[in-house]
Amino acid sequence: MDLSFFDAFQDGAVIVDNRSYIKHINASFSTLSGYSTKRIINRNLREIFVFAPEVLELVDKAINSRNAMPTIESEMVSHDQERKRVQIAASPCGDDMIMITVHDVSVESALQNKYKREIGEKEKYIEILNRKIFELEFMLEIVSSAAVEDSIEPYPDKSFERIIKALDIDMILILSRSGDMQTSEVSIAATYIPEGKSITVFRDVIRESVDYWKPINLEKVGTQTPSFVQERGSFHVVTAIVRGKQDQWRVFLFYFSQNKAHLATLNKSLLNSISKQVYLMIENQSLFHLAVTDEKTQIYNARFFSYRLQNEIARSKRYKHALSLLVIDIDFFKKFNDTYGHLVGDFVLGNVAKTLKSVFRVCDVVARFGGEEFVVFCPETTKEQAKIAAERARSAVEKMVLEISPGKTANVTISIGVSTLGLDGETVSDLTKSADEALYIAKKNGRNRTEVYSK
Repeated sequence: MDLSFFDAFQDGAVIVDNRSYIKHINASFSTLSGYSTKRIINRNLREIFVFAPEVLELVDKAINSRNAMPTIESEMVSHDQERKRVQIAASPCGDDMIMITVHDVSVESALQNKYKREIGEKEKYIEILNRKIFELEFMLEIVSSAAVEDSIEPYPDKSFERIIKALDIDMILILSRSGDMQTSEVSIAATYIPEGKSITVFRDVIRESVDYWKPINLEKVGTQTPSFVQERGSFHVVTAIVRGKQDQWRVFLFYFSQNKAHLATLNKSLLNSISKQVYLMIENQSLFHLAVTDEKTQIYNARFFSYRLQNEIARSKRYKHALSLLVIDIDFFKKFNDTYGHLVGDFVLGNVAKTLKSVFRVCDVVARFGGEEFVVFCPETTKEQAKIAAERARSAVEKMVLEISPGKTANVTISIGVSTLGLDGETVSDLTKSADEALYIAKKNGRNRTEVYSK
């Protein structure tokens, strides 16, 4: 047999007989495996692929069928006990011989895994950020440039970061432009602000009680804080989006300068253009919010929930993460509607929704499924963890005291069914059906309880 072409292969190559004993290797396989030709000839292939029965099975099929076998990916143990990811192919070669090609993919596999991890981290970050954006309820209030010019006095502290940190909030979204207004770029950044700082700097600018605003806890979504330019004549234009006690979001346009006289030189048409851009951004977000929100409860609606759940199932399968679904029903809800009317029924729905949303994590998605039924999916949550979360939610609702009319209060309870991806279904439909069956059992067993689906 002419082996010159065989020895020229860039990939590792091995020739074995019909009993899988090695008869010849090329230089590439020697380098890959760490075995010299002398040490490996007449040894059985099983010694090299001791942890890879699928390779031996592939070779056996090639021997018995005398046909080329499709490429598989497996693991090979080198002479120095290093495990390597390799791609293996086997095909007949002459009388009673099989040629095996071995392509090292260890580096490629490591890069792919690193890429998947990075993508996973980015997707998780984007998911958290999107959730925060989806929940914003914006109300536009642009402070006029005239009001700002009249109210801002030269501030003794020249540090822009210190001015921003004076806000008594813990997140501020900044649209800023500094230096030369005609040439500099607009940048958007979100900055985390420590709690408990004074908002005195903005008393005259906001022109309303600073007690209206309160600290809130949002994820830190960025660290790019524009620095105050120390050169004479520099200024900043800042749009701040802050949240108040009534869960309303307001937008303020602030202009900062080292010298009040410089405020008169601002290009007001450019500032108006910036204001319009912010307005359009908020309007678009408001439209999206209306499209995905249930009107009565102000949480996600069923359509958007199903869309998010479908995406989360795909992500959980890809990264082999746990995922659990909770279906929640208000016990004896019809009684509230029949006894007190639909307005009280809507009041109960809203309060249950608010309580559920406060109990679950930021990454959990809570929605109204229809009628008195709610749904929650919990990423990276096992069945046991989901049951604990469900019981926490059930207990929180049970402790609610609702004033349904002057001097008259009522209590509400819920029943919950739990299902988990993989164990109880692979699709939105399967998981929902399993959780529904568990919910039925919870109601059958007396209500105000959690039941976990079991086949």
